[in-house]
Amino acid sequence: MSFPAQPFPTLTKPTAAAEHTPEVNVTALRGATLQAIQFPVRDKLDRVSQAMGAIVSSELPLVGQVSAHLLAMRGKMFRPTLLLLSSEAADEPRDEAITLAATLELIHLATLVHDDAVDHSVLRRGMPTVNALFSHQISVIMGDFLYSTALTHLVGLGNLEALQALTRASTEMTLGEMRQLAVTDPLRFSEREYYNLIRSKTASLMRTACELGALAGARRALLSSSCVGDGRGCCPIIRQCRLRSVLNRSRPAATRSASVD
Repeated sequence: MSFPAQPFPTLTKPTAAAEHTPEVNVTALRGATLQAIQFPVRDKLDRVSQAMGAIVSSELPLVGQVSAHLLAMRGKMFRPTLLLLSSEAADEPRDEAITLAATLELIHLATLVHDDAVDHSVLRRGMPTVNALFSHQISVIMGDFLYSTALTHLVGLGNLEALQALTRASTEMTLGEMRQLAVTDPLRFSEREYYNLIRSKTASLMRTACELGALAGARRALLSSSCVGDGRGCCPIIRQCRLRSVLNRSRPAATRSASVD
């Protein structure tokens, strides 16, 4: 069973004069929308979505139903965007970046499925979670399926460096989740512990996205790409944690936000 990819919104291509303007408006860049940031790699993001559907395709009807539901819940594709942009940093991107981006996003999706199961969440991106629509057991097993299938596909590329980067990030995210579950008194959670937590749970995969992009076309920018990804990973979770601390007070437990997606 294969799944059709949902195309990204069409953006107007800049005029030739605008493309060759040497000056850069820093203020405008700071206020740039995600859609504008994704414009240079929009076509590749569509290919990433198609690759994700191909990787998780299965003749088992139940797997097909759950996969179709998950792919319909596609989020902002922020991590694949970081990977693809990083791969073009040296103007030498390789097609391998598409597969790496699809694998990366599937692993991210697996973590969200498991998070929803752990937190007993009923909504994700405005749609029912797998554990709410199907069952808690299916949610756990489906998360395992996404993770193992993504890594199996990655092994097929024969890229040991990419495999090491993704498995390292997966281990960091798992330990971060365990660290959070071990917290018994949130008020005694220090600032240092908090930063270590979000670095493990969120920044680790964004750092890996930039690292994989560098491996797929910009090796000389490998170290700097990882540093950028680490910083980008911390910023959104800090903002969401501040907002969540206010919003969650008035929400039922089952609908509270659990992670950055």
